[in-house]
Amino acid sequence: MQELYETRKEEMDTSFLPLTRENLQKIKNKEFCIIQVPVFSKSVCEQLLTEFSNVPFPWTKFRRAEAVQHVPLMGISLWDYYDDLRDYVMSSLKLDALLNKYVPTRKAAIAIIRAMLKEANGADVGPVFIEQYQAHGFTGMGKHLFYANTHTDFVPRDAPDDFPFPKIKNQIAMNLVLSDVPEGAGGECLVFNKMYEPEDDAYLLPPPTSFGYRSDLFLDVEFKAIPQVQGSFFIFPSEYYHCVLPCQADRYTMSFFMGELEDGRLAMWT
Repeated sequence: MQELYETRKEEMDTSFLPLTRENLQKIKNKEFCIIQVPVFSKSVCEQLLTEFSNVPFPWTKFRRAEAVQHVPLMGISLWDYYDDLRDYVMSSLKLDALLNKYVPTRKAAIAIIRAMLKEANGADVGPVFIEQYQAHGFTGMGKHLFYANTHTDFVPRDAPDDFPFPKIKNQIAMNLVLSDVPEGAGGECLVFNKMYEPEDDAYLLPPPTSFGYRSDLFLDVEFKAIPQVQGSFFIFPSEYYHCVLPCQADRYTMSFFMGELEDGRLAMWT
């Protein structure tokens, strides 16, 4: 994928949209676009990184599944809990309490992000509520990510058919960039103007990876590249294929998903 990027980056559309009600609606409608909001200062990002680094348990403590890409996470990924939603909820409650204690700036940052989304959405946007357990899911995960294979994210397709998660009509990726990456060090997130089709599975990476798709699926596909701009908050429809190019520097983000429920409300999780 790095070679594809280097070959075609001069033709790439580098424009991003501001966060407005109209542009958020474009994202909800699954239009191919990316919103960028320069929301946090360098000092806030550095404070978040300092607090995350001082947490007295390892970044991988709450990850249950064998990490396909061995990504250190300070948080919970719903993907790891498709076999037990109750365990996801219980772990979410425990981890949220711990991070509120050790990473207080995270809670304040999430409040700012929620307020920003509420203004654009016209209604509150909060953590997803798991009705059968009367509890909220986890959101706002710290991620130390050096690369990610090309993939899509959409719970109704990724989860088991009987997975009792609230029904969503679309899924949106949101990432707060916590660390600058030097120019030329990589780490860009590429978003391709292509959604999943069943025939794409012929391009799945072979075992033992079996996560993500080969670059030759995207040879003629338009794409945008999201840079690592510290303090920027990026929003895009996660049903479009996306990847993270290999990064030679530490690459830290705080990540979220947001989905539109069947009644039109927006909810967040990780």
